[in-house]
Amino acid sequence: MDGERGGVECFYAYESVRLARAHPSILPGGLDPRQHLQAPGTRAALFDGLVAKHRRVLEALAGRPDQRRAAYESSVRALRRFASDDTLPRPPIEHLAALLGRIFEQTAPGADPDATGVLRLLYASESVELARMGGYSNPAANMTDAAAHLAWAGQRPYWQVIQDLKSKHRFQFDRQRRLDPASWPEHSASTATRLAQWGQTPDDLRSVPSAVTSWATVCDRAGREGGPDGVWFLLDRLIRYTATGLLGRARLSRVRTT
Repeated sequence: MDGERGGVECFYAYESVRLARAHPSILPGGLDPRQHLQAPGTRAALFDGLVAKHRRVLEALAGRPDQRRAAYESSVRALRRFASDDTLPRPPIEHLAALLGRIFEQTAPGADPDATGVLRLLYASESVELARMGGYSNPAANMTDAAAHLAWAGQRPYWQVIQDLKSKHRFQFDRQRRLDPASWPEHSASTATRLAQWGQTPDDLRSVPSAVTSWATVCDRAGREGGPDGVWFLLDRLIRYTATGLLGRARLSRVRTT
């Protein structure tokens, strides 16, 4: 067994057993790691299998937002532990993280068309900030007219709005790092601060004060631990949590007032 294949098999077995233990009613059986270590198929097939298992869990918990978020966070922690394993290829790990993020978004408990107004405000606000930095190949992305971004978001499903916002952020993240490496950390800290001010940060980051200096420290720590990928992982979490958190809060607000 070569190192790469062996690492992927171990990861597949670990995650399969962890999911089966955590969610026995959704994924019954599968508590013996040996059965997973002997799973046939290519590396890609094993990752596809993991995606399918995570999808089943997140979709089954779509109506229970607290449990669903806890399940997603457990998966993120597992990914981060294995990301430092030299026997595991980094791109598939990141690919799985991206896929889980998309599943998380597309099964958000706030997936209610009438509850997306606050998400559109987030999208427009961030789009204007990003547009001021410029550089997008799509002229519309360089517009600093908030109304234009609001209108665009109002014509799309919520998950597409989130996906586009993340794409814009990723482009600017890479561009600022390339154009001005010295001030790139400041860009990341400013982005994190703006997102945190919406009040929907992950539990482990809620104690961070809403100040650029505080988030600069958090971004610096993420960079020292994981390099640029570590900083992007942090920002990606903030974008996702802010967007889905605002959706859920808007939906709960509508329930309380009707």
